[in-house]
Amino acid sequence: MAHLRDDHYMSPRPGTKAYTVASTATRTAIDAAHRGTLIALRDELDILCVEVETDASWPADVAWALEALQPRRRRRRTLLTRRPKPYENVADLRPGDDRDFAIAMAVAPYTSYAIGITHDAGVAYTSYDRGEEPYFELTEAEHVLVTTYLAANSADPELLIRYEEQPPPDKG
Repeated sequence: MAHLRDDHYMSPRPGTKAYTVASTATRTAIDAAHRGTLIALRDELDILCVEVETDASWPADVAWALEALQPRRRRRRTLLTRRPKPYENVADLRPGDDRDFAIAMAVAPYTSYAIGITHDAGVAYTSYDRGEEPYFELTEAEHVLVTTYLAANSADPELLIRYEEQPPPDKG
C-alpha cells in the first residue's frame, strides 16, 4: 500500500508502480504529466471526481471547462460527498465520455483535489493543490505512454519519477 497525504492509503492495481512529478518540474511539465496520465489511464478509469475552486485564476485555454462544470454544480451527490463551499465546484466525470474526458483533460492539472477510480474500484490517480501533488499508479505500458506524451509536449520525461523518490512537501 502506498502512503499518501493526510494518512490516506491506496491499494495498487496489479503490476503498477507509484509515480509523481519531480518538485523541480515547471507548470508546463506538471500539466503535461496530468494530461498524459489521463490519456494512459482513460480505459482503466470509471470515474474521475474533481474539485475546483471557482474563484481561482484559470488559464484562458481552461476557462471553457470550468464553465462546462457549472451546470453540474447543482447536483447534490458526487463521489466526494461533502457539500462544497460556495467557491468550490465538485463534479464526477466519466473518462469514457468524450465531453467529460475533454473537461477532465482541461481541469485536472488545476484541481484542488481529484481522484480517479478504476472499473474494479481501485484508485489510480489523485492530485492535490492545483496539480502540484500528483500520485499516479501506472503499469509499464502506461508509464511509456505518459513519458512519450511528456516528450511530445516539450517536457522532460525524467520529471515523472517514482513516488518513493519524492520527499513529501513541507507544509510547515
